[in-house]
Amino acid sequence: MAGLEMKGGFSGFFERKRVLVTGHTGFKGSWLCHVLDFLGSEVYGIALDADPRSHFAVSGTERLVHHHVIDINNADHTIELIRTINPDIIVHLAAQALVRPSYEDPLGTIGTNVIGSANVMEGGRQCTNKPLIAMITSDKCYDNQERTAGYTEQDPMGGHDPYSASKGAAELLIKAFAKSFFIPERQSVLALRGGNVIGGGDWAKDRIITDVVEALMDSREPELRYPYAIRPWQHVLDVVNGYLSAVKFLSEQPRGTYDCFNIGPRQENVADVVSIATKACRLWGSGIGPKLVGNAGQPHEARLLQLDISKALSKLNWTPIYDLDTSLEETIAWYSAYQAGNQMSKFTTSQIEKFFRKLVQ
Repeated sequence: MAGLEMKGGFSGFFERKRVLVTGHTGFKGSWLCHVLDFLGSEVYGIALDADPRSHFAVSGTERLVHHHVIDINNADHTIELIRTINPDIIVHLAAQALVRPSYEDPLGTIGTNVIGSANVMEGGRQCTNKPLIAMITSDKCYDNQERTAGYTEQDPMGGHDPYSASKGAAELLIKAFAKSFFIPERQSVLALRGGNVIGGGDWAKDRIITDVVEALMDSREPELRYPYAIRPWQHVLDVVNGYLSAVKFLSEQPRGTYDCFNIGPRQENVADVVSIATKACRLWGSGIGPKLVGNAGQPHEARLLQLDISKALSKLNWTPIYDLDTSLEETIAWYSAYQAGNQMSKFTTSQIEKFFRKLVQ
């Protein structure tokens, strides 16, 4: 195929673009950097130091990016560095991304997810290049009523726990910046809301696949606190493709456009935690299965949360590619390769190439 049909239909859009990724040492950020390098971008990153076994560290992401270690809570340093980089596009992923730690450090979570987001937007606003800014929040930004219908982009923001509230607050702030600054100054901004993302190289505490894989690596039974919590599950490459499709779409609109999209899976990828854990154990192949331990005494987490992705499907040149089984197969394959001592930079590239081949079929 000619350049994988111009790299998945992006038609060279990202080639030679200066793209700044905040949170590039994190799970999604690292995968995004690999995809942007695959698409020919000049990639810059600002984030905290990476964990030694993170996807960023083991897959060689640092060699693909202009790597800057910085805390986005430091307004002066963040704004000055963004102004100096002066990118064409900013994708803001840096965050405290977990519900349970937000109970332990609510002020840190709110600081990073709200004030840190404001610092990034202000840095982008002060760039002479007026970059398009894609702000990544979460499906947990919505006021969750535990309903079976998926939330649409018009539903109200909310949040029971500090993490969810910080993401709802960030969404309000993004829209306020859009109305107050970006639209009048003819600069475009996106808010993108994703579901539960799975894929190789995520070692964050209290993530179901991470917990399952770490237990299986130690020949232990994975323990499930919320076995019947229902979530939309999606492979990281489907999510990254959605983010980049939304960026390309907004770039084709008049300058000074604000928009928001749910970037989630199709309905058939919605499943409860015990189903995901059981399938992951089966794919690992050790004969060990999950153990239900209950959640007595644990902080509140939503039981039911789904996204309506109709708007993204109708307006973006994007659709989820991987079904739930394939998403799990690709995820467990990455961790198995890691445990076997494979070169994970090459393995990551092979998974990206496989995804793009399927994308253009």
